[in-house]
Parts: sequence; structure tokens; C-alpha cells
Amino acid sequence: MRRINFMGADGWALENEALSAVVLPAHGGKVASIIYRPRGFELLFQNPKGVFRARRRFLHVRGVRI
Repeated sequence: MRRINFMGADGWALENEALSAVVLPAHGGKVASIIYRPRGFELLFQNPKGVFRARRRFLHVRGVRI
């Protein structure tokens, strides 16, 4: 496990012989990438804009903002 910068966001890379994954803790633990290493194939859709929405820090319950 190592720290990386993934499309402008801080993340953690987790790798083994078969898979390479990127997790973004600041975005709620979003799994941003999973690559099947033997073929170099990305298993998740990658937004061409490379933009992640900011995580909302509030909750709406029945129309009331908490």
C-alpha cells in the first residue's frame, strides 16, 4: 500500500500480482480505479474530465437539512 495522487486527488494504491486498486479516502473511501494487471485493463469507468465531486457534509431528512 502506498500513497499516490490520482487525477488531482490524494489516494492509496493497493496492489498484488493480479489487481491494482486506488482508493480515495477524502471522497468517502471511493474506489476510483481497479486494473486487471495481466492485461492492463481498467475495470471501472473513468470520467474523461477526471473530476470528483466534493463530498457533502450534511444530511437531508424529510426535507430538513441536518
